[in-house]
Amino acid sequence: MRIPAASLVLLASAAPLVLGHGQVHSVVTSSGTYQAADAYAAVDPTSPLRKLNTYGPAADFTGPDITCGPGGNTPVANLAEVESGSLVTFNWLDWTSVHPGGDIPWGENVIRLETNVYSVHIPAGLKNGEYLLRHEILGLHVASTVMGAQFYPNCLQIQVVNGGDVALPEGIPLPGSYDPYDPGILVQLWAISPTNSNYTAPGDWANEAYGVGGTPLPTQAPPPSTPSPTATPSSAPPAKPTSTPSSAPISSAPIPSATVASVAQYGQVGSM
Repeated sequence: MRIPAASLVLLASAAPLVLGHGQVHSVVTSSGTYQAADAYAAVDPTSPLRKLNTYGPAADFTGPDITCGPGGNTPVANLAEVESGSLVTFNWLDWTSVHPGGDIPWGENVIRLETNVYSVHIPAGLKNGEYLLRHEILGLHVASTVMGAQFYPNCLQIQVVNGGDVALPEGIPLPGSYDPYDPGILVQLWAISPTNSNYTAPGDWANEAYGVGGTPLPTQAPPPSTPSPTATPSSAPPAKPTSTPSSAPISSAPIPSATVASVAQYGQVGSM
């Protein structure tokens, strides 16, 4: 499956780093509010949110679970009708903060300050049709170890109506675009400071020309001035091996069609 570079939504760029679990509780669209199914309950036939089978992350983010989350590659029967140019709002339950930091505007701040919601725009004039709106939150609290980054993807099946002739460009493959040694995936959080606050989100960047955007990042007050303790040398993230044993490429079986409403136009798939 390919995810457009100019994605419908890209939380990894708008709200890049979140500490904690990242499953969606509900989604509000122009046609109504839809609840996510409990991971350990039966599929809700009225929900357009694809059901996950765990509250944990996609542990192997190089495999097929990175597309729509563990269990989320199975289509559901319903679609959420969404007006072209409208907002889609994702809701989470209460967000537990262990340590929000203060060096850069982390995604956690967006979620907590916006009362556990995040809104995104569907591009105005987007062609009518079936799309897959992909949500993703990335936790980096254990990302200093290889494969330690925690991705929480989830997919919403939508039907865009009252659109125009705007088409999404070709996207990036998922799985296939996240490397365990990418600088935004294998990262030491202690290395991020007021003087070194750059972070490169994995994957590709959202293109605002296609209507991507939503809840703005909050403005943070600068941290109080305190004497800096003497730093002790720390090891850098593990280096990528110069050679790896040959192995067969990871492949994923085609996603089966849903009984009532399949999302077959994979060229229209959106990412968040």
